[in-house]
Parts: sequence; C-alpha cells; structure tokens
Amino acid sequence: MSEQMKIISIDLDRCVGCRSCEQACSLYGTGGFNRKDSNIRVNIYPGERFISTLVCTQCETAPCVEICPSGALQRA
Repeated sequence: MSEQMKIISIDLDRCVGCRSCEQACSLYGTGGFNRKDSNIRVNIYPGERFISTLVCTQCETAPCVEICPSGALQRA
C-alpha cells in the first residue's frame, strides 16, 4: 500500500505571528509547552515587519493546522 506524503503550507499574508502552531506542536509531541520542542518555527522580525516559518511533514493529525486562528496553515 503506497502512502501519499502530505505537505503543510503556509500563507504568510494570513499568518499573524501568534505562534499557536508552535505551542500545539510542542504539546502534541512532548506533552509540554516549549517552543524549542516544536517541529514548526515562526520567526518574527518586527524591524522589517516580516514573519518567516519552517514547517515539517511529520504528524498525521497536524495539530498546528487545526489550531491556527487565521487559517494560514493548510495541509495538502
């Protein structure tokens, strides 16, 4: 049985930089709330008014996508 890989994508125009996705990922993966334990990273550069993210493809349920309040994360 072949399994299709799912990709998490982000719409940077919709991301508000709340980092809820990091918290959800950390809680799902380790049971705690620690940004360094998250597999998704949101980097905020206020001086440049810029947000960048690094996402993974490891979770079947993708709690980061489910928790995103702005709908910036999607799984395809």
